[in-house]
Amino acid sequence: MFERIRNVVVTLLGVALCLFTLVEVNFPQLQQQSALAVFVMLGMTICFLVFPLHKRFENNVALRATDVLLALATIVCCGFVIVQTEPWLQQFWLAGESGTVQSLTARASDENSIDYAIGIVGLLLVLEVTRRSIGWIVPALALLFVGHSFYCYLASSHGWAAMPDMLFPHQGQSLKSIASTTFLQTLGVFGPAAGVMFKYVFLFVVFGSFLEMSGATQFIIDFAEKVFGRSPGGPAKISVLGSGLMGSLSGSAVANAVTTGAFTIPMMRNSGFEPRIAGGITAAAAAGGALVPPVMGAGAYMMLELVEPQVTFLQIATAAVLPATLYYFSIYMIVHYYSRRIGAQSVQKTAEDEVRSLWQFEAIVFVGALVALVGLLLMNFSPFRAVTGSLVLILLLGTMRKRLKLATAPRLFAITSFFVVIVIHQFSPQIDQLFAPAREHLLPEWLQAYVAKSWLDLNTDAFSIRRMFESLLDSSIFGMLGMIVFGTINRDWRPTIINALTKSAKNGVSLVAASACVGIIIGIVQQTGIAADFSAAIRDQVESNLLLALVGIMACSIVLGMGVPSVVCYLLMATLMGSLLSELGIIPLAAHLFIFYFGMMSMVTPPVALAAYASASIAGSRIMPTAMAAFRFSLVGFTLPFMFVYRPELLLMSDKPEVTVKLMRPKEVKVGEPAAINGKLVWYGEPRGFSKIEIVGAQGNAAATILRTSDFGTFRSEVDPGNWIITTYERDRIPLDPATMSELTLTEDQRIETGDDIVLFTGEGTVVSPGDLEEDDAGTTFYLTQDGEAQHLGSLTFDPSQANEESTGSGAADDDNRLQFTDQRLSMLSVALAMLAALVGIVALAAGIAGYMSSDLRTWVRVLMLFAAALLLSPDLEIAGTQIGAFTNIIGGGLFVVLVVINRLKTNAESPAATV
Repeated sequence: MFERIRNVVVTLLGVALCLFTLVEVNFPQLQQQSALAVFVMLGMTICFLVFPLHKRFENNVALRATDVLLALATIVCCGFVIVQTEPWLQQFWLAGESGTVQSLTARASDENSIDYAIGIVGLLLVLEVTRRSIGWIVPALALLFVGHSFYCYLASSHGWAAMPDMLFPHQGQSLKSIASTTFLQTLGVFGPAAGVMFKYVFLFVVFGSFLEMSGATQFIIDFAEKVFGRSPGGPAKISVLGSGLMGSLSGSAVANAVTTGAFTIPMMRNSGFEPRIAGGITAAAAAGGALVPPVMGAGAYMMLELVEPQVTFLQIATAAVLPATLYYFSIYMIVHYYSRRIGAQSVQKTAEDEVRSLWQFEAIVFVGALVALVGLLLMNFSPFRAVTGSLVLILLLGTMRKRLKLATAPRLFAITSFFVVIVIHQFSPQIDQLFAPAREHLLPEWLQAYVAKSWLDLNTDAFSIRRMFESLLDSSIFGMLGMIVFGTINRDWRPTIINALTKSAKNGVSLVAASACVGIIIGIVQQTGIAADFSAAIRDQVESNLLLALVGIMACSIVLGMGVPSVVCYLLMATLMGSLLSELGIIPLAAHLFIFYFGMMSMVTPPVALAAYASASIAGSRIMPTAMAAFRFSLVGFTLPFMFVYRPELLLMSDKPEVTVKLMRPKEVKVGEPAAINGKLVWYGEPRGFSKIEIVGAQGNAAATILRTSDFGTFRSEVDPGNWIITTYERDRIPLDPATMSELTLTEDQRIETGDDIVLFTGEGTVVSPGDLEEDDAGTTFYLTQDGEAQHLGSLTFDPSQANEESTGSGAADDDNRLQFTDQRLSMLSVALAMLAALVGIVALAAGIAGYMSSDLRTWVRVLMLFAAALLLSPDLEIAGTQIGAFTNIIGGGLFVVLVVINRLKTNAESPAATV
């Protein structure tokens, strides 16, 4: 009886969680903090009811009753935040210690004893629910940060022994302050981490469940089978392609391994693969799905919030194309060589399989959903709006699916109701006028806002195709919600809809709990500033040694990612380490991709490799051998992040500054006279002020023009007709300590700055004394900056062959061909060379791991193959001021060619024709 009631409650809460998220994200009515409180409350309540105190006590009725009490306590704590935040519940607001009645957010630092009690209890509930759902690692980290902050408070206010500098001491926080930071206010549990889960991640979990409900999963397997079914080791190649397609939609390595592995692992075992190898291939392929464009996983949408300066989805997807291609090409090549070595068979097709067409209705659902999602994203709709629009299409097409066990009449009614709701919503202003008196008496204000939502006022000047499309999308979302409600009522359709919503909730609530717990860490970090101290300490240790910093972050990400979802691992590491990598000169997006990549690779890194665990359970193999096989098949994933950090061409990006140029000419000017050019220098999205710009004739027939950019990164000069080269210089920053400096003579290429503010710009021979550099009360750090390595920005051609017309240009030729600016920071040649080295290195790596190419490789050949792969896949390091990437690529490529020739000669010598 208890279990039946619990299952019913979990189902109702799961449906409520999905519907609330869909509605509130697209049509927000609550305050942000209270909306997140509802989201976290529903997720945590489900977690307490689903996950027992311990597996051992799963059937203990008394302890399961305790779970109910904890769930009720969660509702009380989160409900308190909702009531104390929403303006329409103002009559229930409490007074702070000062006696003033105001909202919970407004009484920050003025909370009363009830607030603090709720905060402490809520904090403990979050720690416990996270331990139950994803393990003890994240709660232990959260407790470590809380304990650290509280001890620092005791040390500073009660005279306890201070922590050593290596443990980053600070002023600390009292228990009241910790409760306020972590639970009551907007930095902690209901902060950025929960916001990302609410707006992006959870909706993609719902999207994946409905996509699976529509039968699109089977289409993915059928498509991969059509492509690779007849080749050697076809089932393993089907797993690679299928996992890439599925992973790009779900973003979860474990869910990907379970979904595709259920189809492909039995096929692989039947074709000759050992169980541990079949499970390892599935896990390795599943781990990389989160970085596969065009859709990608949740990490991409979290980057939209976390990367500074802000990036677009198109930039993220573009940057991920080549690394994802290389990752899956590597797994494919290892599988190909391994299959040929063991003599794995192709897929055995039945007569039914031969007749079945690939382009069945499920293919239309999959392709339609994919096109809708990508199209809306490219139209600059927000990710949550795009995924909701794609959900509309999935549900509408799913209603027409023949395999859906639904009679014709309810099917027609559902489709008809969808379009009726659209019409009603489009004409809601007129309908609202008719029913306004009844609406005002019967509906609360927050619900009136939904009902009275107008799509377009034809009498205004705001009419546009874009706005009309947005209005139709809004109406379609309401229509979809109506279909979901109908599906929950209809007896035949109810199991399908309820299962999809419940599965979405159960798959997502562990992430909800994890994000709440991560919020505790983020709140402590942001409130105390420990992240800045941590980054500064590491920066001092590596002393601008980028490789050492990257190795350290890789190790932290892999260790932290053991047993923790890769999304959560990325959140933590990006919070602690993201700014450090940017300060060390990495492109911000490349830094965040580096962090997320290794959080993802932790899914296949022994001893804790969750994707390998999931695939091992399906394959019926032992966990550790499966995890080791997965690690071996995904080995290239551990070098790709280093490659694209040092070779940003693999991200289709450049680490050099960007420049835009336009030509300004007065209308009355003679042919051959100089004209003014205006330019702007930008680096990673930020204007680069006070930088040296050099404009020199390409033929060396004119003296160089030296400029300095303004505070806003702009520069202006005059140029004569001809070809010019524009160059800037990378700035070196050297910390200055006024306490130890006697005086400093600055050259014309040096200046002193503090943070982002220039305090002194000097000419040659200027002498600066310590008195000029006294630190202010904030303890400002001063830097000496000087021009360093030249950065070639592009080539400018000014040809006034047609006179007396005003001309402007910005990176392209004008119609009159008087200005051409060619940006040469990122050339296709450099991209092609980087890709060629990576591809050859991957083939060498695959041959070395599999021990086969055209025939079995001898041990010494395998060792040399792996050495050649290491040379080709190594990052482009700088040694003694020289980039060695080109040298290692040439040596590795030459060694690979020699080994291929040796192996081919061996194959020919062993072939039957050679022995005749």
